[in-house]
Amino acid sequence: MIDTVSVIDTEKQLLEDPGYRGLVVCPPLTIDGQKIHIRESWLDKQELRFSLLFWDRLCWPTGDIHLGDNEESKYLGQCGILERPHYKRGPGGGQSILLGQIAAYEDLERKHPGSWAMAQGDNSLMVKGGIGDIGKGAMIELIRAVPIPDKEVPLYEILKLKDRYQDELTRFRVHLEGISKEVSNSLEPSAALESHLKEINSACSDLMALGKSWQFPMHVSSFKASLNLRPSLVGKVMGAWEIGGVWPAEIAALAAAATGVWNGVKIDTDLGIRSIKAPISPYRYAYTIHKKLR
Repeated sequence: MIDTVSVIDTEKQLLEDPGYRGLVVCPPLTIDGQKIHIRESWLDKQELRFSLLFWDRLCWPTGDIHLGDNEESKYLGQCGILERPHYKRGPGGGQSILLGQIAAYEDLERKHPGSWAMAQGDNSLMVKGGIGDIGKGAMIELIRAVPIPDKEVPLYEILKLKDRYQDELTRFRVHLEGISKEVSNSLEPSAALESHLKEINSACSDLMALGKSWQFPMHVSSFKASLNLRPSLVGKVMGAWEIGGVWPAEIAALAAAATGVWNGVKIDTDLGIRSIKAPISPYRYAYTIHKKLR
């Protein structure tokens, strides 16, 4: 049975903050046209802990194909963190789930611009052919740079960790979001990008140190965020840095010296989202686990 602690009240207060961030989540499934392969009918334990650490609210839409709750998702629902709105979209099958995910994201983003994103990856939603236009956006990857809790860590312990280290987590998020919000509008986009990348790298080092000192096991992961940046702008701001290459080695080396883990930043072209209004924050996230942090 999952323990219930006072962090629920703390988390509910956090949800009232206009600076909260939310993520549309999904069980591990793959959609290929009307075909759908469902690996599990509930949220993946590792994916859920990744989502809970970095986002304040979670949305898991229901539809014609009902994927039920388990003990953990019920607990987060009782905390006011997870909501399950119903969306009936499309002709059925895989497309109904996909369109429900997109509709939930667009509804939430319309109500709270810049506050919501979608989770995609091996332990979440996978769509053959993607859900956007190839080459119309940008992707930033933080390579072996972000700690995430092990899948067996109790959820309430993650909530307590978030409360204790809210400043460090917020700093990481602010500078990651700043790439989308500020680089496009800056008179000196290259300088703006460099400034945010330095801050992101520093924030990652702080998070890695946090992860090593925490009493519960953490994994080293690579963290990917899809941005609403034009590829032409990405090319301009990268300047001498190679598109798809790791940036910059000397800063990554400093972080490695501090944490014992080599990391870096990679920027590349990505899918551009098909949406009513271009999002002002990163709109899609994924991660890859590499090893235990300790």
